[in-house]
Amino acid sequence: MSATDAIVAVQLTARSWSVIDATMDNTAANAMHGFDEATETAARDIRQAGWDQVPWVDGQWPPMDQS
Repeated sequence: MSATDAIVAVQLTARSWSVIDATMDNTAANAMHGFDEATETAARDIRQAGWDQVPWVDGQWPPMDQS
């Protein structure tokens, strides 16, 4: 495993993650319109990795102060 392949665990509040999620959504959309498939894929992968970790509450975001 190289340094760029390392996995780094972080703990964020739902509020902090929601900002990252929105940013990656915008990044993916802009990349799609600019035909930048690599950036679009990376942004969507980041969003998915976050979604996989969010403790969803009945399909909705958890309280914004929840970690």
